[in-house]
Amino acid sequence: MDNLGIALLDTGKHFTLVSEKLDIGIEYGMFALSLINTDYNEMLSCISDFLQNNHYLNMAMDLQKRKYHDSKVNSAVADQILKPLHKSMAQTLAKEYLNDMQSYMVSLLLIAEIKNKIISTNIDLSDPTIYIPLIYADKTLHEHIKNTLLKKEFAFSDPMQDKINELEFPMSITTTSDGEALPTYYLQDTFSYLILDMQKYLSSSKTINECQCCHRLFYTKYRNSEKYCRLKHKDTPLLCNEIMKRNAKSNSEFAEVRDNARGFQGGRISHPSTQKQYDRNFLRQIYDDWSAECTIKYNEYLSQNDLQGFKDWVEETKFTADRLKQLQKQYQSAAK
Repeated sequence: MDNLGIALLDTGKHFTLVSEKLDIGIEYGMFALSLINTDYNEMLSCISDFLQNNHYLNMAMDLQKRKYHDSKVNSAVADQILKPLHKSMAQTLAKEYLNDMQSYMVSLLLIAEIKNKIISTNIDLSDPTIYIPLIYADKTLHEHIKNTLLKKEFAFSDPMQDKINELEFPMSITTTSDGEALPTYYLQDTFSYLILDMQKYLSSSKTINECQCCHRLFYTKYRNSEKYCRLKHKDTPLLCNEIMKRNAKSNSEFAEVRDNARGFQGGRISHPSTQKQYDRNFLRQIYDDWSAECTIKYNEYLSQNDLQGFKDWVEETKFTADRLKQLQKQYQSAAK
């Protein structure tokens, strides 16, 4: 398979991707991070649905099956066919660690690989993974790269890593206008760039963790033990670490109300005057029932972030004198 028409220059500080029209630098590790943070299933569906439902590709496949002369898709036609896919892929790609131009270049690189496969072989849309870049065509590989970026020890001894270690990356030297000699790779696929990028990260002192809020990978900023990223969470303006700080405070408030309520209820049923008036088995039963319901209500109101609602429920179910009388009647009726 021909190369993608995009050269990868290693400047010693970052990679520079050079195409016929563009020259874009991307910091080491950012390409790998963006590919892994992109939703695997969403990108897979984005590409496969486009390929299988594209009228022109289906027509070309039909012509090739009928063995018409000159039925292969040429480069210019492939560019026009794949233009809408380029836009969709750019929207699907995780951009937290890329600016607009870098994101455009990465999606252009992915498109170049798909195009290269389309124009170099007869089209077979029964299996779209033939054309999809490997990182989104192989779920196991995607997970392996993720574990490697997280520097999980078992990833380095995985048989898949042994195969990756055997890959060769032909290179040359490019001398810039400033007289600087840079190692240059002419990529045949995006996977080659991914492996080179990942190795640059592994040889650095940086640490990538998985956010325990959104599950995206992120570079730690202050400590290697950081649990939450500083990326915007879904459709909110808040960062994950901000959300989790708020949740921690909220959880503490809910827990305080719950614990105080349990203390009151437990003290109420164990008070000598209460035990003198009511059967102990009855008191134990109503406390156990209330405590079980309290756990349910705690989780329910916490998920809704409705502290006042939880407080109201606690107030309504307190073992007041009237409440105890009411519960006793229910208890006796159920026993009959």
